[in-house]
This record gives sequence, structure tokens and C-alpha cells, in this order.
Amino acid sequence: MSDASKRSLNPTPMNPPMNPPMINHNNNNTLPTPLEESLDLKEFIALFKTFFAKEGGITLENDLKQTFTYLNEVDAIGLPTPKSVKESDLIVIKLTKLGTLHLDEIFEIVKRLRYIVILQNAFKTFTHLKFHERLNAIILSPFFNDLIALFDDEGKIKQGANATLDALNESLNRLKKESAKIIHHYTHSKELAPYLVDTQSHLKHGYECLLLKSGFSSTIKGVVLERSANGYFYLLPESAQKIAQKIAQINNEIDCCIVEMCQTLSRSLQKHLLFLKFLFKEFDFLDSLQARLNFAKAYNLEFVMPSFSQKKMILENFSHPILKEPKPLNLKFEKSMLAVTGVNAGGKTMLLKSLLSAAFLSKHLIAMKINAHHSIIPYFKEIHAIINDPQNSANNISTFAGRMKQFSALLSKENMLLGVDEIELGTDADEASSLYKTLLEKLLKQNNQIIITTHHKRLSVLMAENKEVELLAALYDEEKERPTYTFLKGVIGKSYAFETALRYGVPHFLIEKAKAFYGEDKEKLNVLIENSSALERELKQKNESLENALKEQEDLKNAWLLEMEKQKEIFHNKKLELEKSYQQALNILKSEVASKDTSSMHKEIHKASEILNKHKTDQEIPQTITSFQINEKARYKNESVMVIQILDKGYYLIETELGMRLKAHGSWLKQIQKPSKNKFKPPKTTIPKPKEASLRLDLRGQRSEEALDLLDAFLNDALLGGFEEVLICHGKGSGILEKFVKEFLKNHPKVVSFSDAPINLGGSGVKIVKL
Repeated sequence: MSDASKRSLNPTPMNPPMNPPMINHNNNNTLPTPLEESLDLKEFIALFKTFFAKEGGITLENDLKQTFTYLNEVDAIGLPTPKSVKESDLIVIKLTKLGTLHLDEIFEIVKRLRYIVILQNAFKTFTHLKFHERLNAIILSPFFNDLIALFDDEGKIKQGANATLDALNESLNRLKKESAKIIHHYTHSKELAPYLVDTQSHLKHGYECLLLKSGFSSTIKGVVLERSANGYFYLLPESAQKIAQKIAQINNEIDCCIVEMCQTLSRSLQKHLLFLKFLFKEFDFLDSLQARLNFAKAYNLEFVMPSFSQKKMILENFSHPILKEPKPLNLKFEKSMLAVTGVNAGGKTMLLKSLLSAAFLSKHLIAMKINAHHSIIPYFKEIHAIINDPQNSANNISTFAGRMKQFSALLSKENMLLGVDEIELGTDADEASSLYKTLLEKLLKQNNQIIITTHHKRLSVLMAENKEVELLAALYDEEKERPTYTFLKGVIGKSYAFETALRYGVPHFLIEKAKAFYGEDKEKLNVLIENSSALERELKQKNESLENALKEQEDLKNAWLLEMEKQKEIFHNKKLELEKSYQQALNILKSEVASKDTSSMHKEIHKASEILNKHKTDQEIPQTITSFQINEKARYKNESVMVIQILDKGYYLIETELGMRLKAHGSWLKQIQKPSKNKFKPPKTTIPKPKEASLRLDLRGQRSEEALDLLDAFLNDALLGGFEEVLICHGKGSGILEKFVKEFLKNHPKVVSFSDAPINLGGSGVKIVKL
């Protein structure tokens, strides 16, 4: 089990829970901040702190962007978990005052040093990482390497480090064995058996002793060290007393030896005090990195790097950690203020806490339940929440007075995120609307972002006139008579106070009486609000349907374009392959015709035929096939040929006028006359002109050797075709291919001149060649 798993109350599960379990902690001295308590993050932050090797706060002192880079780099490679360490402040104070550290305090330094060495070894080969640069900045002197080697894993001095200490430990072990032998003798003694409570040795005050019943004094002599809760006696036998005294003496000598070592080491550590301060700071930072990663992995959470450039907040699938079965929040907060209205117990306060919690966790780079790839959270210098009722009878502060005190402290703030729950609390609604409108507008002018929840329809109407204010309404399902915990943008929500009271047990006749007092005009206003909300919901549903339809069409269009690109690529590759095969076959024919060697000519013609025919395997063969006889003349691709041999599956061996023999299917031949008994005589050998010569050659993507072969063949075909001017496209790139092309053209005997093409034809990436 890893150290992180040991420190957490709920180690990494096979299927991590949607939200971490909420627990009580007694092992962390860092108290939660008022903001953490207001946002219901106290338990979540406490759970996060259990992943630290050292107790401390959650604030990052390093640059956020740099820390986020480190998190990504370390997450991809993995980081070993540090062992639990104690606070380092007392160590620094002692060394500053030239004091002597205890052995366990020196070992606290060693644990940090060992962790740094482990990290440096783990990232030794990853020299391209920023995290590697940071680790390399920690340089350990030979003194610290010797200090690391001095201790074992349990914090004790290793054997061989001090000869005096080794001798004392050896004597101590020998005496302990003698003492254990004496105790073992008595625990298995028949005379003492009636008085033994058990046959084990017990350690009391550093001595091994027996646990006996009363009446033992006639059988064994010794010193009673202590009485047990059940009235039994812990007895140190007389024969073991001398050994116990020697053990105590040796323990004192060992302590003196260790004190001398601690004094020597402390004097050396005092000289490295500045480095130790740097070491403690770096270890705390590395510990915070590992704690964040382990916490995120344990509960399947994600990090969101706060944006320093964007003002809008977009949350996708965010879940507040306090909720056991959360409904993920999807919200776009794109203006400076968000006014949330609507049904009681509809989730307005939790929405407020969720927005502030997401900003708080992102600011401290603490992982959360969210879709990080589709979420944007701005960076806020300060985050404030006015949520709880500030009323305090002891200090003679009312609810409204407390709210005003909180607001007055924030009026000079800039670039902050402020959340206010039930802003109308504690005073007259009409007066509060005018007052809060003034206060909120002042804060908005100072580049602050504000989220409020309210039941003040008048305040909502007044603030809605401001272009920087967004309205959001909590929705109510009238059929099921309960909130939906969903929100609708752009409308003012109805409170549904009567419906909520009825749902929580207020008699129906009292509700009807209250509605009568409420008044017909105000009820009509509520009806208008309801109708407006219903219309807005209907429009929203239609918009969603249209967006889905547009998305489907866009997906189909993208799929079609993708298929078109795929087919173009296949066609282009096939074209290149065919052109290459044609050039290979043509080069073979040219070389053999020039050699005038008839026997090898036939072999190479057959080879060229195979090269060309391998691309015709998929050619459709007509069902009507003409049969031919031996020595019968036929036409094959506009050339006169003679059938030499009848082969299987409708194929014939034919001979051209050049004397070349080919294998051809009957469907590829056409009859031109009746079979003749006269033997066919090949005429004089000639080379026909190419039938499909091109004016342009594209050499881009070819290797230099292949490009020159293609260029040679192309120029030969152009000369045979009677062209006086052709285009050679070699591209710009690094200029290597262009260099080879220029050299080849300079040395070609039939090239009159060449130059760069005009810009509209390719510029310096294309050459115009005159033949």
C-alpha cells in the first residue's frame, strides 16, 4: 500500500465515487477559512489535505501557469509519493539560534533530501521537461549525500557509521538475549507455573518482567515494578536485575554517543541554513503537486487552469462536492452580473455556491468534478461570499446592519468575484431595491463580477436594464408540484411561495386566504411571469431541436467532405502508381530496342507486359468473347498482331509487328481478316510515338534519384511527341530537388534553355523548359 493510501481514510477505490465521502479530521491543524465554510467546502478541503505529506495550507506560492505545466508533465510520467514528514519551522528556529537538533529532527531533513534524490533519478532522462529544470536547480553538497547515507529507513544510525555506537549496540543486544533467556526459564518453570498469569514476557519501564498472581514470594524473589488493573504483579526477577542495570547503563552511553553526533551534525547544518530553508520550501511545493495529483486520481477529478484573459465563466458538468447525488451544472455566465430568481428551494443558493466554489478551486488548482475541456473559469484576485445571516445579538448587529457592514468593506475592491445570497434579507423590499441597485452598479464599474440570488422582482427589473446583467430563473414543475433544479436564462422567475408552503404542510384553506390578501393584480403579474417562462422554455426547446438538426446536417456534410478527400487521395495515389508503372515499362522497352538483342528483348517485353497488366486485374471482361485460330491476324490496341498460341481461360499468345510477344485475353482482340496459312514476318523495328505525352511533370514528393528517372523519361516522351516547351514542377521546399533538376537540365543535350515560371504558373517552384 502506498503512503498516500495510508494517509487517506478512503484509499483509491476500484470505481471512484462520484463525490468524495465527507469525513471528520483530527490530524490537520490548519483550520478552514470562512470562505470554505460559507461555500460548504470544509469537508472537501479537509479530505484533500490528507493527501499531503506535511500538514499545511492549500495556497500555491508559485506561478499558476508554471505549476499547471508541472502538473501535466508529472501526471504523464508519474511521481513517487513522499513519506509523511513533520513541520520544519522548529528545525529552522533551533539552527538559527545555534541549538542542537534531536536525531529525529535530523532525520526529518534526511527524508526530504532522499525524496529530492528519488525525483532527480526518476526524471534524469526527461531533459526536455520544465520540471527537470526545476529539479536540477537543487544541488546537494557532499555533506548532504553523507548525511543521507548515515540513516536507515527507520531513522536510526546505520551500522558501521560509528564504531563506538556499534560496540554499544552489540553489547546491548547480548544483554537483552541473556535477559530474555532468564525470563524464558521462569515462564516455563514448573514451580512458578501456578502463579503465572501467562507465559509471555512484559515490558515495563524498559525492563522485561513476569506477570504473576499473588503468593509468588515463597517461590521467586525480585522487585515489583507495577500492579496491573486486575491486581496482578509485574515482577523483575532478582537474577535479571543486574542485567537490567547493565542494559540501562549501556542505553545511557548510547544516548550520550547519539547526542555527540547530533551536536556535530547540527554545527554542520547551521552552515547550510539558507540551503535548508530553500529545501523545505521546494519540498512543500513538490508535496503539494503530488497531493493534488493523488487526490485527482483517487476520486476521478479534473483540473481547470484559470484563464487570465477571459472574463466569461463556462461550467460543464460541474458537481458541488457537498451533494451526494448531484445534478451536473451546465451554465454560461458571460456578463458581469448574474441575477438568479425563482422558486424557493429550487437550487438558487447551491448554484451561487457552485459558481464561487468552481472559481475558488480553480484558483488554487484543486481538482473538481467537471468537464475541464469544455469549461472556462476566469482568475479572480479575490473571492467573497455574503451568504450567512450576520445577525449577532451579543454585538448588537442586526441582519441588515451586518449586510451593510460586509458591503461597505467591499466597495473599494476591484477584479473580485462576489456572491450574495438572498440580497433583500432584513429590510424593506422597495428601499432595498434602490439601495442595492446603487451598490451593485458601483461594484460593476470597478470591473467586478457579481452573482446574486433574490426574490425582489423590482430589483431584478431595475438591474435588467443594465446590459452587463444576465437574468436566470429557477424553474418549477407545476404538474409534479416541485422544483426541477434547472434554470432558464433571460427571465425573472416566480417564487411559488404559496405552492411551496402547501408542499411543506400548510393547510390549503390558509393558502387560499393568503392568495386573497395577496391581491388580484399581483397574481396577474405572476401569471404573466409564468406565461413568459413557459414561452421561453418552448422557444428554448425549439432552438435545441434546430441546433440538433443543424448539427446532424453539419456532421453529414463533414462526412461527405471527408469521403471526397479520401477518394481524391486514392485517385491521386492510383494515378501516380500507374504513371510510375508506365514509365518503368517504357524504359525497359527503350533499353532493349536499343540493344537489338532479340532474345532478351522478348524477355523484357514480357516483363513490361506484366508490369502494365498488374493494374488491369480488375478490368471487367465482356461476356461475348471472339475465338481466334493460330496464325490468325487480329487488332490489339490499334496495332496489328498475329495469334501464335492458344492458352487457357480465353487467353492467347500474340506477336506484334515489332516481334514482341504478349499474353492477351480474347476480349482485348478484334478480328480483321480470316486466318491465313502464310507465316507472319515482322517488319523493320521502329519506336512509335507516345500516344499520351504530357506537357507538365510534377516531381514533388519524389526522391532525387526517382525524380531524375522520371524527368529523363518525360523529356524523351516530349521530344517524341514533338513538344517545344514543357513545365517541370519541383516545388520550393529546401531547394535540394530544384538543385538536382537544374543540374540535369544543364547537361541534357536536347534542352535549349530553362527558366522560372510566372507566379500564376508556380513561380520559382516550376521551370519552363524549351526543347
